[in-house]
Amino acid sequence: MLGRNTMKNRSLRRTTIALSLAVVGGLAGPAAGAKVPIRDNGVDPYHLGKGDYVWIPSAGVNNNGFANLQQLIDFEKSKGMKYLVVKSSQSDAGFTGNFTSDLVTRCHKAGLKIFAFPYAIGGAYLQTDINQALAIMAVKDGDGVPMDGYVIDAESEWSGQYANAETLCKAIRAKYPTRFLAHAPYPMPGWNAAFPYKQFGKYCDAVFAQAYWYLQFDYDFPAGTGTGGKSPEYMVRTMSGQWDSAYARWSLTADSLSIKPLAPTGQAFPSRGASPPTSAGHYCPAAELARFCVALNADTLMSKWGGYGSVNWFDAAWHTKSQWDTIGKYDVCSRGCVATVGLASRQAPEIRDRLAAQAFNPSRGIGFGILFPRPTADRISDALGKVRSGRLNPRK
Repeated sequence: MLGRNTMKNRSLRRTTIALSLAVVGGLAGPAAGAKVPIRDNGVDPYHLGKGDYVWIPSAGVNNNGFANLQQLIDFEKSKGMKYLVVKSSQSDAGFTGNFTSDLVTRCHKAGLKIFAFPYAIGGAYLQTDINQALAIMAVKDGDGVPMDGYVIDAESEWSGQYANAETLCKAIRAKYPTRFLAHAPYPMPGWNAAFPYKQFGKYCDAVFAQAYWYLQFDYDFPAGTGTGGKSPEYMVRTMSGQWDSAYARWSLTADSLSIKPLAPTGQAFPSRGASPPTSAGHYCPAAELARFCVALNADTLMSKWGGYGSVNWFDAAWHTKSQWDTIGKYDVCSRGCVATVGLASRQAPEIRDRLAAQAFNPSRGIGFGILFPRPTADRISDALGKVRSGRLNPRK
């Protein structure tokens, strides 16, 4: 459902002080399978941070009232985004023309990672899917730094295409062995036993599961009522349960290589395909986005498999103002995260209250609020990263 054109449902120096907050719950690595290494440009599959999909950049610009792409990128950065995911191609429709060197340059200059996503179909389009992937992954910014990763939007068309999934991923890995690679399937492995979850998982670094609770369970309600589907807590509980069960089985076999961290995609768009500004649609309440993040952070089932180190949202063109506000306040890092405040970085989504950048003053207090109901380790470090002070905050 991510991006098919038809919208079909599927030393304490005077100048610098930094305070870092690390969530200490769930820090252990995966229980089984190979540890995924840091990828090109420093992309850490276990700590991706917060991201946003930009299916059609022009729509993201226009629907949010911006004058140009740079304003959208700067706004995303102000909301704490660490990466954007932009549609690059579709098997049966060619390249979108949106994933360009200019886009990569702008994102990199803003301090954002930039991933491409295709809507891949496989089958008779398998070689097209390969060609599109290799071409898009060759895009570089103005300084010659390559784009940061590729997220394969593979959905129901891939049922039974086990060999094709391996062929596509092998071709990508042969050309770009150290580039970040992910796939974006439906969130429950049990929904479609014929889907090549293991084949994609073997070669990918993360799973961008499409966790759309307000859309995927909405069909039993009368159209136009605004009644949602299942709750975000239900989605997290069911998603975690199914992946935990699958990973437990895979861990006993060679399929353990397919155990990868989940970076779920939350629903911040209207259900039933309605889109602004022409239709109000069925908008998921912003409060449910917050509850989704809280549920992911509180989850324990996935901690033994790497936990949830990221959340991302679909889609920038369709976020309401209240959704944008909520997206800016919440992050997901159940596996452990680090946020920084001070001159080094003022965009720390894990911290509610931040000081303005200023020279270090040992007599001044530093105030902050932590959004997560989890224990944290608070550390004061100098410009070189050496910890000068620290404490454990056993927040309940």
